[in-house]
This record gives sequence, C-alpha cells and structure tokens, in this order.
Amino acid sequence: MSVVECAFYLVHVFATISWLGAMYFNLVLIFPSYRAGAKDIQQERRMYQVQGTRAAYWLYAFIIFTFSSGIFLAVVQERSVLDSFLVIKISLLSVMAACHLIGSYFIWPRIMFSLGDEVRRYLNRYQFTMLVSAALGSLVVVITYVEHLAK
Repeated sequence: MSVVECAFYLVHVFATISWLGAMYFNLVLIFPSYRAGAKDIQQERRMYQVQGTRAAYWLYAFIIFTFSSGIFLAVVQERSVLDSFLVIKISLLSVMAACHLIGSYFIWPRIMFSLGDEVRRYLNRYQFTMLVSAALGSLVVVITYVEHLAK
C-alpha cells in the first residue's frame, strides 16, 4: 500500500467516524440537554440554531471527505462497479447523505420559521432523519468490517 493510499484510508476513516460521531453526539447528548435545559420551545430552537450554524460546515466537510476518499480508494484498488460490497456501501452512504440534505434544506428552515407548537414536530422530524442517517452510517461501518474479514 502506497503512502498516498494510506493517507486516503486515514482521511476516509476519520471523516466517516467524525460524521457518525457528530450525529450520535447530537442525538444522545446535545439534543436531549437542549430539551431539558430550555425554558420554552423558542429558547430550545435558538440553541439548535446556534449549534446548527456551527456544525453544518464541519458535517458537510466530513461528507465530502468520506465520499471523495472512498471514490479514490475504489479507483486505486480497481474495484468493479458491480462489486456487491461497493454497491451496498455507495447506496447506503447516498441515502445517508440524502437524509442529511433533507434534514438541512427542507426540515431545518421549517424549524427556524415555524410558529408555536409546530416547532416540536419539525424538531422530531429533524432528529429522525439524523437517526436514520447515523444508523445507515453504522451499517456501512459494519459492512466494511465484514468485507475486510471476508478477504
């Protein structure tokens, strides 16, 4: 394995783990603490807004690094587009990214601009898309582990 390929493996693993870790950290610690610590739904929404504004750039960078390094590694390893592990991983990562985009570009604005009790419904939807995304990412990690065991 070349130094460049090793570097791309490290980038791929770090970006994927960071992407998943950020989502689980939010789901397990941050979001419940916002709900418990806010005096009302408007304060909770403001906390989400501050956190979302800071985290979005990092998460999208991790998504881009995960995909680009994965594509580079697939090309360098001369993997076939028909390789079943590769097809499954690309499919799951694509749905994972789609969940992220739906949460960010369709649900997030509704959280920020909804009135009254509507906010809770959209917060729950946002958390659900993040949970689905994180679960799919975890499945990709398991599939990758199984793939390497099979070799």
